[in-house]
Amino acid sequence: MFVIMIVVASTIEPIKYAAEEERNLNAEAALTGLYVMSIILVLMFLAKFCFDLLFIYGVVMERANIIRAYFIMFVVFLLLSMFTFFLNASHYNAGTISMEVFYIGLNVYAILLSNSFYKLLNTREEV
Repeated sequence: MFVIMIVVASTIEPIKYAAEEERNLNAEAALTGLYVMSIILVLMFLAKFCFDLLFIYGVVMERANIIRAYFIMFVVFLLLSMFTFFLNASHYNAGTISMEVFYIGLNVYAILLSNSFYKLLNTREEV
């Protein structure tokens, strides 16, 4: 999704400049907002990638605190990215929307999986 949102942001900018040249203020305002939201999503996905690396470290080292913190961050990130994306979904094409829906499904599965691993890690007996 990080790469897809970079591509979306880069394809919006030329359209925005074309609207500026035509002096169409409504289209220019809509495209500027869409461009800003795309950049915000790119930064959010970059932060999520860094947290994913931290989560992998927590799983390998079996640190329950890191997994719990990642779980909370992941739920918040999922809600923020869903709201940010679906507020501007009418401006995206069908391919981008279908990838976001697929991504949301994978995130829900990952949240359930990390929660299950966290519970398993907390109930396991130390030998």
